[in-house]
Amino acid sequence: MSSTQGLPLLSSAIILIFAVLVFRRFAARRGRHLFVWGVGLLLFGVASAAEAYSAVAWSPFVFRLWYLGGAVLSAAWIGQGTVYLLAGVRLPNVLTAAVLGYAAAAVLFFGIARLLGQGPAAAAVLTAFHGIIFAGLLNRTLIRRWRPHRLAAVLTWVLLGGSAVAAYLVFTLPLNASGFDPGLPLSAQYREILPAGAAVRRYTGRRG
Repeated sequence: MSSTQGLPLLSSAIILIFAVLVFRRFAARRGRHLFVWGVGLLLFGVASAAEAYSAVAWSPFVFRLWYLGGAVLSAAWIGQGTVYLLAGVRLPNVLTAAVLGYAAAAVLFFGIARLLGQGPAAAAVLTAFHGIIFAGLLNRTLIRRWRPHRLAAVLTWVLLGGSAVAAYLVFTLPLNASGFDPGLPLSAQYREILPAGAAVRRYTGRRG
C-alpha cells in the first residue's frame, strides 16, 4: 500500500473514530456544539476516505465527495460547533453581523458594478472595506440586542443553506477525468480536474 493511499486511509479511520466519540458524548450530554462538531469531523473523515479510494481508481462521485467534504464544508461545520460553544459570550452576534454586513455590501457593490459594466475587482475592494462598516452598524443598531443562542441557530440555518448550494455546485460540475493521476494525491491535482472558471473554486479560494 502506497503512502498516497495509506495516509488518507489512516487519517479517515482516526477522524471517524473521533466523530463517533463526539456523537456519543452528544448523546450523553446533549450539547449542540458536540453534534455540529461531529458533523464536521464526519465530513472530514469522508473526504479522507475519498482520497484514499482515489489512489486506486477514478470516480467522479468520490472526487466530488472529497472536494465537498474536505475543501468546502468540514471547516465551516467545525467552526459552527465552536460558535455554539461560545454562544454565551455573544460571539454569534458578532458573526451574524459580519455575515449580514458583508452580504449587504457584496449585493450593493457587485450590483452597482454590473449596472455600470465594471469588473469585479473594484467591487471586491469596496465590499471588503465597507463590509466591516455595515457589520458594525448592524451590530450596534440591531443585532447586539438578539439572544446569542438564537443567533447561533440562525447561523446554522445559513450554514445549511450554504451547504446545500455548495453540494449542488460541486455535483453539477463537469470534471476533466483525463487530468486524473492515481499516483498523486488529489490535493496535488484537483486544478487539472476542476474547470478553471468554476464558481465553487472562487468561493473556496482555489483559483489556481
